[in-house]
Amino acid sequence: MTESYEVVRPEPKRSGPALPLIFGLFLIIAVIFYFSKDQDITSNSIIKQVEMTSLELSDQNPDSLQEQLLDELIVEHQSIIKELEKAHNEALEVSSETTLRLEGEVSDLIDEVQTLKNELEVKRSVTEMMAEQITALMSKIPSQTPNEKSPAKPRKAQVVYEARTEPEVEIETAVTLTDYKLVSSSPPKFPRRALKRGRSGSAIIKYTITESGSVTNLEIIDERPRGYGFGESSLLAAESLKYIPSTKNGSPVASYGVTKKYVFNME
Repeated sequence: MTESYEVVRPEPKRSGPALPLIFGLFLIIAVIFYFSKDQDITSNSIIKQVEMTSLELSDQNPDSLQEQLLDELIVEHQSIIKELEKAHNEALEVSSETTLRLEGEVSDLIDEVQTLKNELEVKRSVTEMMAEQITALMSKIPSQTPNEKSPAKPRKAQVVYEARTEPEVEIETAVTLTDYKLVSSSPPKFPRRALKRGRSGSAIIKYTITESGSVTNLEIIDERPRGYGFGESSLLAAESLKYIPSTKNGSPVASYGVTKKYVFNME
């Protein structure tokens, strides 16, 4: 007898309205889990980096770290010093050039002032000499003018004897003259203006030797080339000249119109 069985499938249950709600909750939970996982990964990476940096710093020796910082400070300090030295040298170079230029201008001004001073001194000496000559000439002019007649002198009684007269004998007196002699002199200074430009030159000074042996009435009568200070330097040197004066019958006398030439050569 054969038995037969019939398989009967159960009817599926309908999900109803609760299924979409469960699916939505699951999706929200998944999103929250995803974002929380990303934050954990980010924080973990930051923590790992901090730990690695801490490990690197802890592995280094404190002394070597201090030496490294000190070396960096030294290098930076040397760089700053080099920049300051460069700026200082540039400023010093500009200042030196300005100083040299000003010294040259001041030297030229001093030379010009000295030239004017010497010219004034010469003019003053010439004026004094002319005044002395005028005074001497005025003393030689008789006080009585030609139109005036001198009063007649009263005649005295004279007794005339006829006697033999002897001719008058003129006695010639010998005059002894000695010339002046230089005993002391100082070399002139080479003018700074001519020295800078490498110029040679000369000057002739005219003066009077007094009875005491000193010189006066100094005058520049020739200067070649002009404008370089050869005359002024020669004039200053001539002021220190000392002579044994000329004599006339044993008495010292002045010598006029004496000249001396000074030569300036560049070696």
